[in-house]
Amino acid sequence: MKWTSEAIDAIEPVYQQIMAHPFIQQLADGSLSMTKFRYYMEQDALYLAQYRKIMAAIAAKCDDGQHQRQFLHFAAATIEAELAVHRQFLAGIEVSECVAAPNNLLYTGYLYQQLSTQPLAVVVASILPCFYLYQKVGECLHNQSNLTDHPYRIWLAAYADEGFKHDVDTVMGIADELAYAAPQSVRSAMTEGFMTAARMEWLFWDGAWQQQSWPV
Repeated sequence: MKWTSEAIDAIEPVYQQIMAHPFIQQLADGSLSMTKFRYYMEQDALYLAQYRKIMAAIAAKCDDGQHQRQFLHFAAATIEAELAVHRQFLAGIEVSECVAAPNNLLYTGYLYQQLSTQPLAVVVASILPCFYLYQKVGECLHNQSNLTDHPYRIWLAAYADEGFKHDVDTVMGIADELAYAAPQSVRSAMTEGFMTAARMEWLFWDGAWQQQSWPV
């Protein structure tokens, strides 16, 4: 079995809890308040600013030229496409003046820790849930939602897009290549990193639902 198949099976309970979360449920039917959604967009834009840097740093770690080019693509074109969606909902808001919430910093801090302490295969596994879960959630919501006059149809369409799915399949393939060449100890660490990041995706959406702020 491919490593990605094993990893996806491992996070299935997390995925089910994400789909059952009220933020995702209300995003699906369009009843989510614009206040909560804009909070989420602000936090996601702050997150992607760091994620872009992490993608570029992964590219610098790659010995395989094709892998390096792919991660540079993810750092540039893919994330820019996501930010273009953000700009449609954040008109008039200066994201650089927004404050990163605790769950946001927890997630990016974890990815930077993986980047600085773990082998390339584990780092790639740790950034993978941001690709895989968004594509899976976006496609599911896009297919089950009535998009007529849906306030968030642009967001739903972006993550159900075939181009984004192609990028997800590409990075999944890279992860499988790295896992195939790695010892079992590294494969286990890959699965742990994948699981931890998937849990942080749940925390990120929950933070948006709660409109999490610093208590002090």
